[in-house]
Amino acid sequence: MLAALLKLHSDSQVAEHNIAIQRERLHQLTRPGEEFGPSAARRAVDAAQRLACAVTARDAHHAAAAAVLQSLRRAERPSDHRPSIASTPDRGAGPALSADMLRAR
Repeated sequence: MLAALLKLHSDSQVAEHNIAIQRERLHQLTRPGEEFGPSAARRAVDAAQRLACAVTARDAHHAAAAAVLQSLRRAERPSDHRPSIASTPDRGAGPALSADMLRAR
């Protein structure tokens, strides 16, 4: 479990780094006053796609880490309410018979 958590943490850091890089790249490409031609548009779309992939990867790593941590929680104690002996059905008496079946005997 520890190895899985460490790997998820490392992968999350890589995804965060990629997010920062792609955000900066998008800011550079879309600066006011810069010429925005077809080649810049292609680069901006590529950076946006890479940013979306990095965000998706980060979110998946966070969800997986949360699931691993959730699995390590202790189970809650069962409630102290136990059924009384009188309220439990008698299992030794056999199957219950309907009124019609009792009359037929």
